[in-house]
Amino acid sequence: MRKITVSNDFFAEVAKALRQGQTVRLLIGGQSMYPFIRGGIDLVEVVPCPPDGELPVWCCPFYQWEGRYMIHRYIGREGDDCLML
Repeated sequence: MRKITVSNDFFAEVAKALRQGQTVRLLIGGQSMYPFIRGGIDLVEVVPCPPDGELPVWCCPFYQWEGRYMIHRYIGREGDDCLML
């Protein structure tokens, strides 16, 4: 399988589109959420989340952490921290 690496600039544009209320579809890479999402095979639809809304457990938020954009399964809160799988 051919590996394609996308720069963070692309994901910054995705974040901008979401802030404008748009929906974005992405082909996901990696295997960290297998078998629920299969890297290189499954498309995910990323939709805007209200800034004051509580995330439903098991949703897959698009977020920035340590300078990188990610999508991972949200499993709840521990104090002020979000727990991701």
